[in-house]
Amino acid sequence: MNWNIHQLFLNPSDLFNANIYYPYKNSLAFSETFLTSSVLSIIPMWLLKEPIVAVNFTLISSIFMVGFFTFILAFYLTKNFWPSLISGLLIIFSPLFLDKKPTSKCYLFSGFLCQSCFLLCLSNLLNPVIFYFQCYFFFFSFIIVFFRDIF
Repeated sequence: MNWNIHQLFLNPSDLFNANIYYPYKNSLAFSETFLTSSVLSIIPMWLLKEPIVAVNFTLISSIFMVGFFTFILAFYLTKNFWPSLISGLLIIFSPLFLDKKPTSKCYLFSGFLCQSCFLLCLSNLLNPVIFYFQCYFFFFSFIIVFFRDIF
């Protein structure tokens, strides 16, 4: 993530020409880019000038995002504040969430997963054809991301 933040300001067109796997061009494509995490942690990294700040900020903010978007989704579905708040807190502190995948990438994906569920519910009201296409895409992307370690 430090390379991404560094290269976004110096030369964004050479973002994927990282300093790993030297003889090859666009070598950042061979590993995980963490581009979204890098964009989220630009300001804390700029303020404190420490590379570990980017990782810690991404981890903490993604856990918060999971709870917040779970609250938003539950509030949209139930229209009750307290059960929605409890569902957001339960998913943050559940052992299945904190114990199984302790990487910032999975936490960040989980936050976007809850946000996608909320937007999926909204798209059902607007256009049912788009809703079924999104359900199909959402289901298979969920299967690929969460079960890729098994295969």
